[in-house]
Amino acid sequence: MKVGKGKNQRTKQSFVRGRALKPSALVTKEMTISEVAQKYPKTAFVFIDYGLHCIGCPVAPDETIEQAAKVHQLDLNKFLKDLNNAANKK
Repeated sequence: MKVGKGKNQRTKQSFVRGRALKPSALVTKEMTISEVAQKYPKTAFVFIDYGLHCIGCPVAPDETIEQAAKVHQLDLNKFLKDLNNAANKK
């Protein structure tokens, strides 16, 4: 069942007790840097803004987002939030 009209149409399932559900995360801490960059090219700007210029380096295919955050002393939750915001942009 559709609710609303126009661009902001949502299905009935996207609401819980009158509140819209958050969209699921596209980028998770278990994903590698290369995987994220390949699937969501707009995240490249986030990596660069955080000082991770290693998108194409030899470590990128094996280093997870969580590992990168730890090595570079980043706030993992904020980093993931920014990556997901970039990944969700159209």
